[in-house]
Amino acid sequence: MMIELAQKQYHLNPQIVHNILGPIDSGSEIYTEEGVLSLLQSGGLDASSAFLSEAVERHLDYIALPPSLNFADPQDAATYASAQVKLTNGKVITGAPLTVDVTTIGRPPSTQAVRFITFLLSKRGQAAWTKNGYTVFPALSAPGAGHALAVTVESGSLALLVIFILGLPTAYYLRYIRSPAFKRFVAVVLVLALLMPPLVLGLVLAYVLAPATASGAILSQWQAASNSFPALTLAEVYEALPYFVLTAWSAISAIPKAWEEDAWALHKSPWQTFRFVLWPASRPGLVTATALAWARIVGAFGAPVVVAYHPTALPVQIWITLEEAGLPQALSLALWLVLVGLPLPGFLTWRQGTAS
Repeated sequence: MMIELAQKQYHLNPQIVHNILGPIDSGSEIYTEEGVLSLLQSGGLDASSAFLSEAVERHLDYIALPPSLNFADPQDAATYASAQVKLTNGKVITGAPLTVDVTTIGRPPSTQAVRFITFLLSKRGQAAWTKNGYTVFPALSAPGAGHALAVTVESGSLALLVIFILGLPTAYYLRYIRSPAFKRFVAVVLVLALLMPPLVLGLVLAYVLAPATASGAILSQWQAASNSFPALTLAEVYEALPYFVLTAWSAISAIPKAWEEDAWALHKSPWQTFRFVLWPASRPGLVTATALAWARIVGAFGAPVVVAYHPTALPVQIWITLEEAGLPQALSLALWLVLVGLPLPGFLTWRQGTAS
């Protein structure tokens, strides 16, 4: 796969993989890990690809490959995934970052295991990893963390745009509904959506998007109804839309209808009435609605963890990190979630207070 990546990156002959390696099932090209290192040390083999740690440990001369080829940088996971090897049994192996994970066994873990993990995470332990040819990733550049941050910002921005496009007309429409019973019904539905446990909301969404349902079948023809970027965006919209609609509806309903009637008396069109009366009067409430929606989008966990485990956004990545690496690493990611989620609501609230 490394040679396949090099062929694509440097625009080499498409046959270079076969020319160098021959048939993939050729026994003359396959060695055990220890066997190939012994052959290199004894001079029985001119060169081979190997882990950097093995070359350092055995004091072998080596040429370090760039990150785009060495399968060592999680930030290049998408590049590595473009390389594949099909085995003789039909199984396809896809390229992925090569990482070493360490954990404890048993609950509670033994004291010796905790001490060992603590040493590995200390400066001395990380220096030992680096000395022996390993790359130590801090919290933000740990496998999946940087990607999760980017996914959260991209999907969250798109989800907020969708919520604004759908939620604003809905809130204005609800203002003009004359039936008190229908208004109460809509209000109850929105409040129940706010109070419903997020995980339950996720299970409901997963059922609606299941391939066996009509909506799931329709979505599957365009894009995967689960574990895809559109599915993640939909899950975020699903969780945050009630917050926006309920808050915006409340703000718009507080505008006296006499203001609209005065505009109509001056022969203003519906668009002019909206632009010069409704929009300025409802803007403080819409700012609050936008701030609440963004905070909910960034913190969405229940629906994404069920229908969009991949691509992984920050809340799901925090949960994964907590399970696999422990509380310190998870807290580092949680800080990034706070930094992504709170500045926009804080800025909008500050501007709103300054304007008033």
